[in-house]
Parts: sequence; C-alpha cells; structure tokens
Amino acid sequence: MNVVLRPSTRTRLTLARKISCSLENDPRVLAVIATGSLVRNRCSGTSDLDITVITADQGNRRSVTSDIRQGIVIDIEWLTKRRAESIMRGGRRDLKGLREASRLGLGIFLLDRDSLQTSFRVLACTLLPEKQMVDQRVAALEAILKKCVSRRPGSPEIQWEWCRALADNLAFILLMLHPFRYHKPKWVMADLRDAGHQSLDRLVRKAYRISSDSSNTSRRSLEVSRMFIEEMGRLMNLPEIEPMLNKGFTRKYAAWSYLCRTWEDAASLFQDQAFIEANFTAKFAARMTFPLYLEKFGLPHRSTHPLAILKAIGNDRLSTLYRRLFPIPVNRPFPGSQVRQACVDLVRTCVKMKAGVFGGER
Repeated sequence: MNVVLRPSTRTRLTLARKISCSLENDPRVLAVIATGSLVRNRCSGTSDLDITVITADQGNRRSVTSDIRQGIVIDIEWLTKRRAESIMRGGRRDLKGLREASRLGLGIFLLDRDSLQTSFRVLACTLLPEKQMVDQRVAALEAILKKCVSRRPGSPEIQWEWCRALADNLAFILLMLHPFRYHKPKWVMADLRDAGHQSLDRLVRKAYRISSDSSNTSRRSLEVSRMFIEEMGRLMNLPEIEPMLNKGFTRKYAAWSYLCRTWEDAASLFQDQAFIEANFTAKFAARMTFPLYLEKFGLPHRSTHPLAILKAIGNDRLSTLYRRLFPIPVNRPFPGSQVRQACVDLVRTCVKMKAGVFGGER
C-alpha cells in the first residue's frame, strides 16, 4: 500500500537521507536510523528531525549533537554498537528501555552496513516489559473495573470519571505491550488506531467526551484546559505555563514541565488540524494536574478521582472549568461493549506478545 507522506514528513526524510549520505564515507559509521515522528508520518511544521547513528567505536558511550538546517532542529544521537545492542537485548525493560528499543528497532534504516535492521526489528517486537510494571498496571486496572461494575457506582458523573481512568489504563497497558510502546499522550489515539485497537479508540472518545472533530470544539478544549491548568498551577505555587515552555525542560519542575509540554503538544496538533487528537491531549493535560496536586501536598493517590479532589479543594472556578471539559452525558449509558472489547484486546495482545508474533507489524 502506497503511503502519502505529509509535506513536513517528506521534507525531513529528504534531509535525513542527505545526512546519511554525508556519513557514508566514515568507516566508523555502521548504521544511520531515522526515528521519531518521521517514522510514523506524523511530522508537523515544527517537528524536530531525530536521527540515531550507530558507530564501531569501542565502549558504551552515548552522545547527542544538535544542529539547525532549513529551519529544522536536528538531533543526532550517537551510539556505539555495543550500547545499541545492549538496548535491543533489553538491558532495561522499564518503559524507558522499551521505548528506546522500539525507537531503534522500528526506525527507518537509511544506512545499514552491519545488517542490524532485521535483528533489531525482531528484538523490538518481542521484548517483554518487566513483570512488576505490568502487574502494577493490571492491579490498578482491576481496581478501576470493580468501581465501574459496582452495584453502587455513584452518580453518572463519577461513573464517567472511572470510565476515563479505565480508558487511560487500558491504553497504557495495550501500548506498553505492543511494539509501538506508550510514548506520550499526543500519540495515544493515533497509536491505538495503528495498532488495531479501534474499540478502545472509541471508548477513549466517549470517555473524554469527544463527539466531534470540529475545530471549534477542539479550540474550546484548548482554551478551557489551559485556564484549568493555570488555576491548578497557582494553587500549587508553580510557574506560569508560558515561562515553562520558554525554558524548555526544567529538572526542578520536571512533572510540571512535562505537563506544560503536553498542553503545548495539543496546541501543535490543533495547528496541524488533528482536531480529535488535540482535543484529547488538551483534556488529558488537564487531568494530569490531579496526581501532581496529590503529590505536592502529600495526599494518598489510591481510589481518589478528580471530582473528589475538586470537592476537597473547594474552588468553584476549577469545578466549573472541569465540567466544561467533561460535561455529564445526557441519556448516555456506560459504554460496556467498548470496555469488554478493550479487555478482550488486552488479553489477545498479551498472548501475541508472549508468542512473539508482532514481527510483521509496523
């Protein structure tokens, strides 16, 4: 099947090929791999170009160099072959390690002197996450499922809160087990569709109250979510969003910095006219404030849903903004069929992962 490349993807692919050609005469260079949004044809006008170069140098080194060409930021990661092979063998099987293996194994090999592509791809598709991480997520999922099917589930508003938590956990687990892995909120919906989890994609849309792909609906979510995030930030005495975005990643405010970047991703998706993804990402960013609030004030996370936190805070403006993001559905039953299908998909994904049959997927 011929894939129509986005103009921004095509521009970056052409640039990546030029960089690869410039490295062909360097005997130390064994492979040049294009990674990131280019691989999935998701580049926008502001996307960086990510490239990994594998070298024959000794040791276990990793370094990154940056450049700007044609107005595009280029980040080149330099890995020794030993370091790259350690990543692919599952030197670490936490989420970061799985992402690194996926990035290398499913990347576009522009140069491959050592015939690494085939073995890297197989390893990326068969690497299993560490058992403890999966067990923790499944336990959280089971607890939420019990809330959803409880004989006394609470008000419709609370039911839909648990539905959102359920959709979030299912999406995380399914993508963590799939070779795509879970990368960042802005790719969740596209990755679910590409991985064949259409039922969960529909569940996420219902849970997040995304019934339209219109620009107006998406714009409202962006505006309201930003107001909500800013208000929560003030409660936690955190910097404003704009200064955080201008500074880039700030270790002192790591979680807050990531949250602000997530909202910025939503704005970028909106500019690319990916309105459904922008809507979801903006709302997801708003919900990210709750665990941050609980951690900031040393409060327990267990069985605490956003509505209970908002009630405890007692800020009418926050409650109003949140209900604008997530209005109570009228005459909308709990989406049980989508939940059941998503759980079936989870079981099937576990079976496929253990059987190592992801090799043919892209």
